[in-house]
Amino acid sequence: MAETFEIEMVRRWFTERSTVSEVKIYGSHELFVLEDKDRPNGPKVSKQTCIPAGRYRVVRTQSARFGYVMPLVWNVALAGGRLLVRGEGKEFEGIRAHTGRTHLHTEGCLVVGRQRGVDKNGDGEVYESQAAYDVFDAKIAAAEAAHKEVWLTITRAPEAERLVC
Repeated sequence: MAETFEIEMVRRWFTERSTVSEVKIYGSHELFVLEDKDRPNGPKVSKQTCIPAGRYRVVRTQSARFGYVMPLVWNVALAGGRLLVRGEGKEFEGIRAHTGRTHLHTEGCLVVGRQRGVDKNGDGEVYESQAAYDVFDAKIAAAEAAHKEVWLTITRAPEAERLVC
């Protein structure tokens, strides 16, 4: 069994259009992630809601959209090398960790940042995204270079620990 590199993402801050999570690597705070709205009891809507909580592999692959190698989140490998997120009876392709600031930049993906806050409408935002992305991507690249499997576990904070942005 391969050695693993463990990333924990806990969804803690919720608004009508966004979800902000705290990300830890081996138990230490690393960064924040902004996603679209969390609908734990409703269906995943492409480019409008976040992926279901669960355990996912992360690999760095070439992104056709962004034009460079970047982290891809997946839990199903299909013939021909396609890597998908499958959940709630649906499949989604191209769930990436990338830079941005607001829920308008997520399109179902994970937008990383060093800091978190709220916009004028009360929705979650992340800041210092490029700096956070550079460190996060480098850690994943180093884990892959050391032949470690990179895993992301996404959970929701217990009700008592959830916070409003």
